[in-house]
Amino acid sequence: MNNNDVMVLDAFQTIYMWIGRGANKIEKKNAQKKVDAYIQALQDGRKEEDVEICEVEPCGEPPSFTTHFPEWEEEVSEQWMAEDAFAAAQKKIKDESASDKAAVQQSAGSGDFKDPSFTKYTLDELKAGIPDGVNPAKKEYYLSEDEFKACFNMTYEAWEGLKDWKRKDFKKKAGLF
Repeated sequence: MNNNDVMVLDAFQTIYMWIGRGANKIEKKNAQKKVDAYIQALQDGRKEEDVEICEVEPCGEPPSFTTHFPEWEEEVSEQWMAEDAFAAAQKKIKDESASDKAAVQQSAGSGDFKDPSFTKYTLDELKAGIPDGVNPAKKEYYLSEDEFKACFNMTYEAWEGLKDWKRKDFKKKAGLF
């Protein structure tokens, strides 16, 4: 069982519907329809109005549900709900990448370097060399917004979306590398 599963347990007077956290709207809707159809098809003398339908939340299973599973262990059910290892790895990589980008952006204005948010130079000044206090790896950020757009034909936001190799190519063409 995984966190996308839907499970139905018929305990005679109660029908439990366990729906995993990863189940989508269609799976949830179909689970209810299947339970309703199941109850309609009962031929054991039970009446529809005498059967209670109980939706069970993952990791919040009541004892009346878990007692039907003699080997039930809370730790195991929590593992079912654990994030998929691949999805967890992707999330970790994405978070680290965002963190690295933020650190690189901050480094342009930290330490011995002047903050490019407040310190601007012309393209010619930056092409001529490295002005005092300018982070040589981030020269482009010391351009005014208008000059940046004129030089690279894009905004800072578009620039941030580019791959590193593409930025290096642009910087070489502009003479800022």
